[in-house]
Amino acid sequence: MTTLSISDLSILLVEASTPQSKAISSTLTEAGIKNITTATSVSAALIAMEKNVPDLVFSAMYFEHGTGTDLVTIIRSHSKYAEIPFILISSEKNRDALDPVKQAGVVAILPKPFEISALKKSLFSAIDFIDPSESSSIEFDIANYNILVVDDSPLARKHIIRVLNTLGPSNIEEATDGLEATHMIEQTVFDLIVTDYHMPNMDGNELVNYIRNESNQSNVPIMMVTSDSETAQLGAIEQDGFSALCDKPFDPNTVLNLLQNII
Repeated sequence: MTTLSISDLSILLVEASTPQSKAISSTLTEAGIKNITTATSVSAALIAMEKNVPDLVFSAMYFEHGTGTDLVTIIRSHSKYAEIPFILISSEKNRDALDPVKQAGVVAILPKPFEISALKKSLFSAIDFIDPSESSSIEFDIANYNILVVDDSPLARKHIIRVLNTLGPSNIEEATDGLEATHMIEQTVFDLIVTDYHMPNMDGNELVNYIRNESNQSNVPIMMVTSDSETAQLGAIEQDGFSALCDKPFDPNTVLNLLQNII
């Protein structure tokens, strides 16, 4: 069992609107959060983090100067803050606007307004990142699995690896696109391949076709991680040879459940 509870979490809430900040803080308090620091901009958030590193960041999408995407990108590129779970609070529906923040690695995206049940679910997902002891007590041992992560986004690769690390595996290699992955597959036997769908040179669909039809690892489990899972082109995903589909954002428990089904 995890030793960390919701009440133990230190939260940084970044919201430009004072009424919205108060409303969200009230809901966080109702959920059991006791330690909440607020900031009204990206720059103010970074100053607050320098003074006191939070366990978890909640952020709106748009500010007068900067966006939630800017904030999570800065956090992920900073060695001191890179592992901090990030939750976006936004009613944004535009895929092009949301994709960069998904690629950077978020625990959850909550709409405005959100239900307390959804909030608690996202908080427990964050705890899985901070204290992976519960997720690591799995029914099968994947600690020694050799895993290949394929994604053209460095931030997305880091996030995927961070999630996998909470489940035990440490033998994880990276490829920047499907073409590079094929060269690695020719030289190394993998127990699991995790790949993005949209990539240059060779996309996820082309990669899985290569693995299933041309490689000597045709039976390796393949998990696709994408922010595009509802599009028509992914409707026949099982027929394309993928073992599982994981939507962004995702958390250790989601990945764990998928792995239990395919391994």
